[in-house]
Amino acid sequence: MSNRTRIGVLVALVAVAGLAFFALRGGDNDSDSSAGGGVTSHLTATTPAARVVRSAIVVSKDGAVGGVKTIDAKSGDRIVITVTSTNFTGEVHLHGFDIHRDLAPGRAVEFSVPPSATSVAKGQGVFEMEMEATATQIAKVQVSQ
Repeated sequence: MSNRTRIGVLVALVAVAGLAFFALRGGDNDSDSSAGGGVTSHLTATTPAARVVRSAIVVSKDGAVGGVKTIDAKSGDRIVITVTSTNFTGEVHLHGFDIHRDLAPGRAVEFSVPPSATSVAKGQGVFEMEMEATATQIAKVQVSQ
């Protein structure tokens, strides 16, 4: 078989594959799925990615190393806080969002607050993060509009 014939066969195969794809996919109609068609979805608007506010806190049995950390965020932000312990074992609690994590020395835990939680009125304000057993504050999370 010559090179010209091989190229012709390859082009024909690509064309047949393309036609098969479009035939199996169906048309691009905007019909409602209750009319017997499949569920169709069209992207009509884009939503910007949420801003991510990251913070790291190191704690010892006496509290946050370097003092209580202030974390500032805005409505709609994702908040990610990583807490690591040097010699504290126990629960850390982020009030307001009611997130609890068990912490042990040499281990990091992550608190992740989604944008949907900071974009509602209940998720805005000043929230305390503390070492639960001793009620020692390690951070202050401030979410504003």
